[in-house]
Amino acid sequence: MTEPQRDEYEWIETAARLGKAVGMNPVRIRWKLRAWQDRQKGRGRTVVGKAQAVRREHKTCPVCNGINAAGDKTCAHCGARLRTRGGEMLARFFRQFGMGLGFETLLAAAFIGVYIAVVSGGADSSLWGLDTNDLVKAGGNFHSVEPGLAWDRYPWFFRPTVHQQYWRLWTYAFLHGGLMHLGFNVWALLYIAPKAREIYGSNKALVVYVVSGIVAGAASLAWAVLMGKSMVGIGASGAVCGFIGLMLVWGHTDGTMSGIRMRNSMARWVLYIVVFGIFWGMGGGGAVDHTAHFGGLLTGGLLALLISPNMRRGDGTAWRVAGLVAGLLCAAAAAFTVYCALI
Repeated sequence: MTEPQRDEYEWIETAARLGKAVGMNPVRIRWKLRAWQDRQKGRGRTVVGKAQAVRREHKTCPVCNGINAAGDKTCAHCGARLRTRGGEMLARFFRQFGMGLGFETLLAAAFIGVYIAVVSGGADSSLWGLDTNDLVKAGGNFHSVEPGLAWDRYPWFFRPTVHQQYWRLWTYAFLHGGLMHLGFNVWALLYIAPKAREIYGSNKALVVYVVSGIVAGAASLAWAVLMGKSMVGIGASGAVCGFIGLMLVWGHTDGTMSGIRMRNSMARWVLYIVVFGIFWGMGGGGAVDHTAHFGGLLTGGLLALLISPNMRRGDGTAWRVAGLVAGLLCAAAAAFTVYCALI
């Protein structure tokens, strides 16, 4: 053992001698303390390595993952726009925690922020569950069949969707009924959305998410009107099902081993959602909106047949504009929902 190693482990030898003096096994003490110290040193090296990874000068393309010089503004491999230096470092920082700096991270943060707003501004909501009236006020997809109600006399934020409240067909996707509902949808979004971004790019994936969410809300409302029943639709699961349908159909049509694995993985997610819905209903959590799930799933699958994957190609101008519009719709819906919850 060298002199630096002897100094490093001296405190362990002291602890072993003290343990032996009181009847403990010094070999066991020495082994456990050295293993603990080595683990701590390994964690320290990991932290240093992650910090160095965040500060690297090169840029990584968010579309094709190609390596580019620090001063480049567009990817030399696919032509996609690169992040700024600050955006690149922030994306790397998030990746150290297993999270990409994609739109799904911002959406998950928006879901949590909206949930907190409804709890804060609601009359009867708590952290564990939100009241139905508070969800309607905040922007839930609301339909009522109660006869004799003069909806024009009600405040605008308490009127059903079909009474010129069509913005509810999108704002409902930012609302969740309880912590379990919120947690499941955030988990599903953070797991599935990166897979869609990897194949289709951020702009196309975000457009698919928004379109699927709106169609899912419209399908849910149409079913309620057709069946003549009241309902309050909430949750991002319809939009997330759009991703599931998108990747399921892409994997099937791709036909490669990776595509088949993706198809099978998304098929399992359909099963997860069905099982979760069954247990949620049996546990008294409320009715599960299977119509919204099916509407989102079908929409995503159809869009997979119409939209070409990006793979190693960047988005054209039209898709960049569409992605920007979709992002603005998400931001507007989240902000408007928070406003409605707090007024």
